[in-house]
Amino acid sequence: MITMQVFVHRIGTFRRKSELLIAECCETPLHKGSTAVTIWGTWEITQTVFRYFEESPFVAVIYPDGSAQLLSRDEEECLLFQTLWELEK
Repeated sequence: MITMQVFVHRIGTFRRKSELLIAECCETPLHKGSTAVTIWGTWEITQTVFRYFEESPFVAVIYPDGSAQLLSRDEEECLLFQTLWELEK
């Protein structure tokens, strides 16, 4: 399982794109137990992709201005994400 810190570090390289991106963490099918981070452009998001998001431990929006937001209802998890995101800058 990926940690929040590793997730933030991996998506940090995508923060300066000129478009809205969605980052999600998933288990790779070839290596059970290992995780990968997938970056989706908004044009790629379909109903099937939304199912990936539902099963992902972390999903975040990366805005064109370099800011990001974790999509979670857990306030503490969101605060941790924001703190780690700022530290990565």
